[in-house]
Amino acid sequence: MNKSIKDITDDVCNALSLNKLDSVFTVIKDENFIIYKDHKNLSSEKFNKITDELYNCSKIQDKIDIMTESIKSLYDMIDILESDCFLETEFEEYYKSLDFIVIALIYKHMDEYDLKYDKECYKYLIAFIQKNNLKDKVEKIKDKIIFD
Repeated sequence: MNKSIKDITDDVCNALSLNKLDSVFTVIKDENFIIYKDHKNLSSEKFNKITDELYNCSKIQDKIDIMTESIKSLYDMIDILESDCFLETEFEEYYKSLDFIVIALIYKHMDEYDLKYDKECYKYLIAFIQKNNLKDKVEKIKDKIIFD
């Protein structure tokens, strides 16, 4: 339990230093499992406003900033990734901006629902993981993740 509290404290301190406390995903780590508790999803109106903003955005860094500032829920993030708001050339940059645990959470979701071939975002996620030699690490951690 002390390790979990330390990990959470480190995440919160890091987020505070970046002025992004509200972007901290709630993840509780243990040696045997990781419990993920999602934040509340956006209303349909807010979600649609953000996707419209992303569609009309031409710079990947601006899209990353919008996602970082606006998206607090993993499932909102996944819905946006699946909605084609990102161009093929932008997925890698977006995935680079994410913490490893978020990559593992998206991968776990993809794997649980067998979505590898359904959407472009998952094809690029797999390519990103392979390119960065993260396959073994992601596979190991995804089996420990429990969605709360």
